[in-house]
Amino acid sequence: MLRVEIETDNAAFQNGQAAEEAARLLREAADRIADGATIGGLRDHNGNNVGQFMLLD
Repeated sequence: MLRVEIETDNAAFQNGQAAEEAARLLREAADRIADGATIGGLRDHNGNNVGQFMLLD
């Protein structure tokens, strides 16, 4: 199971940028999983902690 949680209630997701920022975070999680990570935090483009991903067996 893959679980991804992203809080979208901050400035990085405003002004029509929600889809772009969410896609960027999902690509980042996918890249990190491809590199072997099974858990990690996600930061928006402003550097704020906005979520996490977990890859479970």
